[in-house]
Amino acid sequence: MTYGACPGWVDYSDPNDAFAAADAVVVGHVLERDGTMADDFGEARAYTFDVEEVHKGEVQGPTVRIGSRADTCDGGDGYVSGDLLATDERILVYLVEVTGGLMTLTPGQGVVPFDEGIVLPFHTGEQ
Repeated sequence: MTYGACPGWVDYSDPNDAFAAADAVVVGHVLERDGTMADDFGEARAYTFDVEEVHKGEVQGPTVRIGSRADTCDGGDGYVSGDLLATDERILVYLVEVTGGLMTLTPGQGVVPFDEGIVLPFHTGEQ
């Protein structure tokens, strides 16, 4: 599944950079796999996500459909290095709006394990 040139992904290892780049930031659990969705770079796996908290942006309803961005240049199915949303853990997800809806920031960044009681890793600018 290769779509022309490989994108150079921005590094979002700093949570404040990830927060600033995201259109929405949510906490919750993946409920189930929900087919695929369009990404600007091809197709991505889609999931139904149970939203517990919204820290940025607006999401419609207690559950939303989000995409796990694929690495279209990984030499395989786009998920050779793993699928960020294929987890049973409670997670913090940084999302961007793309053609098909909300998607993780990059194939390798944008999802962080987030157990109850953990302090938010970014500054929202609010007091």
